Amino acid sequence: MAIPQKLSRFIDARFNRPGGHWYFTKAFTLKPESLAQIVGFHKSLKSLVIDTGSKWDTPMQTTFSNEVAGRTVNPAWGRELKVFFGLLGTAWVERNKQLILTEVGKALIETDTPYPLIESQVRKYQISNPSVRNKTAGIALIPHHALLKVLLNLEGPCLSKRELVVFVSHIYNSERDLEYVCSLIESYRKMRKPDQDKLWSSLDTRKKKDLSEFWSYAGQFLSFPRYLKYANASIQIADTTGAKRALRWYESGNAQHIEFDTEKDWFSHYGSLFAEPTAQEAIHYYRKIRNLDRARVVFRQALSSGHVSPRETDLEFYCRIQGEAQLEDWLEYNLDRLEPDLIFLERQYETVDAGRLDILARDSHGNYVVVELKRDMANDKALGQLLRYMGWVRMNLVVNSEVRGYVVGDEIDEGLIYATLAHDTIDRICKTRSYAQLQVRLETHRTTKDCSAIVVDLLTGS
Repeated sequence: MAIPQKLSRFIDARFNRPGGHWYFTKAFTLKPESLAQIVGFHKSLKSLVIDTGSKWDTPMQTTFSNEVAGRTVNPAWGRELKVFFGLLGTAWVERNKQLILTEVGKALIETDTPYPLIESQVRKYQISNPSVRNKTAGIALIPHHALLKVLLNLEGPCLSKRELVVFVSHIYNSERDLEYVCSLIESYRKMRKPDQDKLWSSLDTRKKKDLSEFWSYAGQFLSFPRYLKYANASIQIADTTGAKRALRWYESGNAQHIEFDTEKDWFSHYGSLFAEPTAQEAIHYYRKIRNLDRARVVFRQALSSGHVSPRETDLEFYCRIQGEAQLEDWLEYNLDRLEPDLIFLERQYETVDAGRLDILARDSHGNYVVVELKRDMANDKALGQLLRYMGWVRMNLVVNSEVRGYVVGDEIDEGLIYATLAHDTIDRICKTRSYAQLQVRLETHRTTKDCSAIVVDLLTGS
């Protein structure tokens, strides 16, 4: 049996073309037996760099490398560990060389059970993302999800190194490519060993070498959950029940790839203890960065798959989020409607590990004020979100001042009112306002295909 034509076409169209494959930077190898050592790395990172406010420059890389190695070593080892921390979503370096420990990184230092935390990170990691974007153009998936789908769809719960290098590395989209790649692997397995070797030898030599080395790191990372096993350069299912349970978690709505604009946005999501790869999370992010068309696409897809409530059509949704954007524009210049003398500071303020603040302001006494906009009904969940933002401001921005917050919504749910009244402190620092209280109305105008939104100021009539 010669090399099937569809395999030859795949090699020419995908493998032997530059780029367009999964990419993991070579770094420290993730293994369950190394968890105590990995936690120790992070503790040293906190004490040497974070707590001292030091920059991640060459002298600090040297100091850190020597500290964690227990001897004099090349500072390049510290740089490799920094890459590894980025892969885990525990720490990353801003352009000013300031090293940031994420929410997950802080939790890793404090927990007595690090395994579930790292397993969750493996399950959330996505390609592409801004930390490896230039290497992975055209790929939009969560690799652990794609790997599980291939393993559970093939006969024999195992993938050899060659199958990983040639086929799995070139899955671009889980939904679109799964059936195609599985059929290629099945055809490859039917070939005689000499023909398999012939196909292997036809591959671009440099790319084959790079991907073979890459899989020694990626394989360990992606097979970290206990239901998978990496052995003899292959990945296999160790627990079918556990693997199927994980796949059901993805299929229930936790497999949404998100196109992050910046590295900070990516680590804010990936380094969060609470953010999940859901359609709701993607829509929330696209709304925050004003990519309303992209938000609409995700909403439409999630609507068809049943992962968002069918209470509105995608056109109604698009009208609503346009209105939200208009309200944010209006409120930026009318903060005095919330309270006199509020000073606007920034809109869509980026935090490292708490998300984006809709509006950040200061009052006449110099206290920070966080404004969270809910353009429809604001319920008690909005209070938790507001408190999270306020907590981040208190930890990272406040110097001898208070932090207060507002939730602004079309309507204020009774649950939100009860939540703010639950404690005197919350009642004092967290206020709610409806559009009616602000004397503003949101109007949307819809045709059969498009829509627009305007804010009507009831005090000025414009």
